[in-house]
Amino acid sequence: MKTHIKSYTYFPAFLIVCISLLLSGCEKGEGEADYGFAYIYMPQATSSGGVNNLYLVPSGASELTYNFSIEKDKLNILLGVKRSGKLSNEGFMIEVKTKEEEANQAIASGELENAILLPSELYSLPTQVIVPDDSDNATFYLSIDIATLKNTPSFSGHKLVVAVEIANPDKFELSDKNTCTVVVIDVDAIRPYL
Repeated sequence: MKTHIKSYTYFPAFLIVCISLLLSGCEKGEGEADYGFAYIYMPQATSSGGVNNLYLVPSGASELTYNFSIEKDKLNILLGVKRSGKLSNEGFMIEVKTKEEEANQAIASGELENAILLPSELYSLPTQVIVPDDSDNATFYLSIDIATLKNTPSFSGHKLVVAVEIANPDKFELSDKNTCTVVVIDVDAIRPYL
């Protein structure tokens, strides 16, 4: 019985030493240190879980899918850029372009039924996106004229396709993958929300 009591009397001292060592090993701010590799990509290009870079609009059965919004006479499709890794106070700028050959490949692949190219006069995109300091991402919109989308009979039963890519960052590097998103707008599915 004496040996059991004796071993318990050392336990609080042992516990205090362990806690002291643990606390002394952590310096303030180490959790905020930069880490990882800084690669820029489009999160929407990964929406299929890596199967392809198709981004379906709408992505579900309701307006609550959060990948589009309606503002006045525009259908705004949510897109964005993101930087991997954690690098504090490091904003960047990146160009936004369309990539017609990528859209045509998606149409020709047969993966999309009744797919046609979205005419360039129907949409607008920013030419660049700025990610501010203290952030690793920014959003932007592919904006489409609602009246034309609703009132063009030849669009009925079709999916409109446009490929949006990011290019030429002023800092960091582009990812090897997921820098181009093929936006696929299901006209019949989106019209009830317009």
